[in-house]
Amino acid sequence: MPFKSEKQRRWMWANEPEMAEKWEDEEEKNEGRRLKITKRQLRRIIRESTYGSYAKQGPGSYSDVIVMSPTGDSVLVGGMEVAPSSIAYELEVASGQRVPTDIARDLESELMRQMSSGYVEIPISFENGHWRLE
Repeated sequence: MPFKSEKQRRWMWANEPEMAEKWEDEEEKNEGRRLKITKRQLRRIIRESTYGSYAKQGPGSYSDVIVMSPTGDSVLVGGMEVAPSSIAYELEVASGQRVPTDIARDLESELMRQMSSGYVEIPISFENGHWRLE
């Protein structure tokens, strides 16, 4: 077990040298370890660090990249974690613009297709009165 402080290290060496030596050996052994992660874990870490950074809103325009949430069971819309079934409603709330039924249907089918593959990235924008899946 590693030392919690320098004070604890000094006390341990003074009062329990055998235990202190064991702890020193353990600390040295763990010093050079590397963390191994998969590509999927790396994507999740990146998503967590960019949480909500895709949404952009201007006068009469809105754009976002819908991505899978860090938990993997929902998506991020405007930086907020939402259920896949309510994605069109959440886009309307985030943008202030109504999402037509055909766009909502296309978006939901694309979302389900990408979620089944384990990775979601759907660029969507609203400009000049029209929604567009990119």
